[in-house]
This record gives sequence, structure tokens and C-alpha cells, in this order.
Amino acid sequence: MGDTLCVLMLLLAWIGVNIADGFWVYYYVVTSIDPDPRTAVDRTNSGFIAFYVMMWIFGFIWGCVNLMVWWGYYKAVHDEPSSRGLGGLRIFIGLFSTFIALPLALFMIIMPFFGAWIVTPLAASHFWNHACDGYPMYAILDARSYNQPDYVPNVARFYLASSTSSIFTYDIGSPDGADFWFFHLREFDTDQSSIPLDNYPTLQSVEYDFINSAVSGNCTVPSGTSEDNTTTTACLHGSFSTSGFFFFNITSSVPLNTSSPSSTSPESTLLRSQDKNWIFNNGAPALTLRTLDSSGDLGQTILRTATTAYKDCTQLKVCLAGLDGSPAGAVGAEVLAPLGIILMNQDNSAIQCTTPSDDSD
Repeated sequence: MGDTLCVLMLLLAWIGVNIADGFWVYYYVVTSIDPDPRTAVDRTNSGFIAFYVMMWIFGFIWGCVNLMVWWGYYKAVHDEPSSRGLGGLRIFIGLFSTFIALPLALFMIIMPFFGAWIVTPLAASHFWNHACDGYPMYAILDARSYNQPDYVPNVARFYLASSTSSIFTYDIGSPDGADFWFFHLREFDTDQSSIPLDNYPTLQSVEYDFINSAVSGNCTVPSGTSEDNTTTTACLHGSFSTSGFFFFNITSSVPLNTSSPSSTSPESTLLRSQDKNWIFNNGAPALTLRTLDSSGDLGQTILRTATTAYKDCTQLKVCLAGLDGSPAGAVGAEVLAPLGIILMNQDNSAIQCTTPSDDSD
């Protein structure tokens, strides 16, 4: 009786450790493809690296433990006299060991060490396709890689929900390469008349002054019946901070493509990232940007980064919600003003992740 109880307890402990290791791999996969919001696993860069390294070390050791357990099982089955006899019991043991125990054994031996390598690409592909389900728009930030020349632009392509064809593209650049940057409309990728009014970008130029941490922007709307007759007016000003929390304090009056900026009432909005660590040295920007009220409480989600494309770390998908009640919606100042700086940081990340290891120094 005592031996049976001991074996049962060891069996339960073995099963429990396998379940715990499965959660270990699960949280690594989830954190790798969707690091926002931050959790205890990736609250700091050093913490995530430690989690990653220990997962591999323990996974190798535990995979060897599982190998020995299953080797013991098959040795016992082979040595059992009933398994070499005739009749239904021998057939049952043979079928069970081949079609149930063998796949389970391979799974439990392979997954502790190789599970993250196997699951992460599959999960990343699924998340890339479905991360922005439920959002009215999304953008793909396509940054320059290490081996591309400087004249290749860093661009943000905008898409309607459930569409794979971009409707317009913004790019970001700096005349002096340092203190003043411009995020502006580069081109329309589809006929302008086919773009829904709520998704048409009238805020077509955003300027970032990194000396004074100031942001400003101009809106362009038609002034006549022809698309060539337009009026451009200042419609955005405010300030921002990228150290610690990602923060914006903006006042904007972004109109629809049928009204003049002066006819739109200015609205002031505070925006802040949900977590302080929104970018690590070796990763793409990862944040959820939300409204911030006067008491310091976070409100609705304005945008959130999703994930980089599998096997192409230069592309970052961003889900765009916009501000409820704003005429410009997902292409309002609350979205476009922060998005330019996110694209700048995606450029830094893309160059790092595509730099050959022998050139990283």
C-alpha cells in the first residue's frame, strides 16, 4: 500500500510539473508576440531575458526527465509477460502504446525544450492576422532595414478593418536629421472618393520639435468642387514626452473632408501609455495608448501596437481606434500625432534587428 501511494504521488508530481512547464512556454510565446500590456514576465528587459534563459535550461532538463520516464514505461511494457502473450490484453497494450502513449511521449519529450520554437511562429502568424479584429482601422509601420539606403522612407500604411489593401500612406523624415521631424501624407493608395468620410486623413502634416518637446500640425480640406482646390490651416498643437511613460497633451480641431478647420471646435486631450516601459533596446515599440483624465485615471484605448510580422521585424502592426465622439475618428490627431513617433522608434528597432551580428558593435 505504501509503495503504491508513493508511486501515485510521484506520478501526480510529474504531471504537475509538466503542466507548469506548459504554462511557462505559453507565457513566453504570448509575451514574445504580444508584449503589451506588460506583465511580471516582461516588465523589465533583464527580467524577460532571465525568464527566457531559464525556460530553455529547465526545458532541456525536464525533456530528459520525460525521456527517462517514457523509456521506463516502454521497458516495463516490453518486459511484462502479458505483452508477449496472445489475446485481447496484448492487442490492447500494443494499440495503446502505439497510438496514444507514443504521440504523448514524443510531445512531452520535445515540447519542454523545442516548444517555444514550434509554437511561436504559428501563434505569431495567427495574431498578425487577427490582432486588430474589432478596430475600425489599422496601420502597418514599415521601417527601413540595415542594408537599405538612407533615401528609402519609413512609412505607415493605413488600412480599413478586414482589408488587405492600403488606402493611404504617411512617411516620416527630418531635414536636419536631429531636432525637427515631419510626419506627413505621402500618397493616396486608392481613389480618394472611395475612402469613407470618417477615415479620410485631413490632418496631413505633423511636426515634432524635440528641442521643446512640442507637436503641431496642419489640416488640409477642399475649398471648392475640385480636389485641386484646398485650404491648409493649423489644427493641432501640444506637447509630448517619450521618457518613461509615452505622453501627449494636445489640442486639436481636425475636420472632416467636407468642412473647414475653423468650423471645428478645438478639443484638448491627454494621452498616456498604459505602461512605462513601452520600448526596450532590442524590441519594437509595444504600448497601449489611452486617454488620461484630470485625476490620473486611464480611459479608452486610442491605439495599441500588435506585433511585428513573422520573419520581417521591420513591419509593426498597430490597431487604431481613435477617440470616441471625434469627427476624425481613427485618423484624428489623437492617433496620428503619437503614431509618427512610434514609427521613428520602429525605425530604430528595424535597423537593430536586421543588423548582422558581426556589425552590431
